[in-house]
Amino acid sequence: MDGYVTVSYQYSESIIFAGTHDPAFILRVTTLGNGTDKNESFAKAFFGFLEKELGVPDNRGYMFVDFYILKRVIFNDPTPVNLAHKSTTFAVLLG
Repeated sequence: MDGYVTVSYQYSESIIFAGTHDPAFILRVTTLGNGTDKNESFAKAFFGFLEKELGVPDNRGYMFVDFYILKRVIFNDPTPVNLAHKSTTFAVLLG
């Protein structure tokens, strides 16, 4: 089975990130049928898109990933492999 992915991005002028009101984002990715091994490629693709299309640098946001299998949530705790920043996951950033 190929996996399915939905992405939620909500714009807010009032978001404060790293102490400033400069453009920033919080991105939630919901996936069905994909494993954590795809998170690194998701991070590169989504962070790159936000920087290119909206001009928001990859160090101005976080990406959270939720996993579903057969309509049941099996993950919603932001562990390093499921949380991204600077176009990569925290598993990579933290070594």
